[in-house]
Amino acid sequence: MLDGVVTIIDGVKGVEAQTQKVWAMATKHQIPKICFINKMDRIGSSAEQAISSLRERLGIIPFVLQTALGDGESFKGVYDLIEVE
Repeated sequence: MLDGVVTIIDGVKGVEAQTQKVWAMATKHQIPKICFINKMDRIGSSAEQAISSLRERLGIIPFVLQTALGDGESFKGVYDLIEVE
């Protein structure tokens, strides 16, 4: 049995078909899920589009904890949106 699912979303392609299948199965079995957007340094990447694909293709409202500082060639890193002390 799984304890949780870590989903890696391509920053260029967004949510893909296999991601949808895995997400649906995890939802069906009430398994906790988390997403990471990867490849933000690639040409054509967009955090905004990747997050939008989470909404559209998975039907979820993502709770964003970090955001990208730039996209593609202008990517500089990530910024924490929640400060924890």
